[in-house]
Amino acid sequence: MNFKPTLWKTIISAVLGFLVDVLLSQTYITCMGEFCPQPTGYSHIFDPAAITFWIVSAIIIYTIWSLFEKK
Repeated sequence: MNFKPTLWKTIISAVLGFLVDVLLSQTYITCMGEFCPQPTGYSHIFDPAAITFWIVSAIIIYTIWSLFEKK
């Protein structure tokens, strides 16, 4: 386990968190689990729920990466 923050680990976790957010928030967070038409554009990623999901997913990716990284 290596929880020491590094620049590359932080950047990659943030980018992957954003990609997960874009892929999942288009359907699940925007519609709150219900079926609805797909939103057009990327205006939905500035919703507070989508930003929270981005931060949480980046933290989860960083934590999992740190757990499997050897010293």
